[in-house]
Amino acid sequence: MLTDASTFVKDSIKDVVREMITAAFLTGIVVLLFLGSWRSTVIIATSIPLAILCSIICLGWAGPTFTTWQTYIVAGTPKRT
Repeated sequence: MLTDASTFVKDSIKDVVREMITAAFLTGIVVLLFLGSWRSTVIIATSIPLAILCSIICLGWAGPTFTTWQTYIVAGTPKRT
């Protein structure tokens, strides 16, 4: 039996984008509540996605493999005892 995985991948990408937009909006609201300044909120709201984008671009140029990504994930995960 053949299955078309492309629809699952497209739906997953749409879900991730929707969640990223929601997270950015909620983060902006929280920052605004804590800082109380629109100017500071806009600066932070633009710098966070820019930093993530730059990190992804740099990792793309470095050419990490799946094993490298696993190492990043494991290194950032605390040990469970």
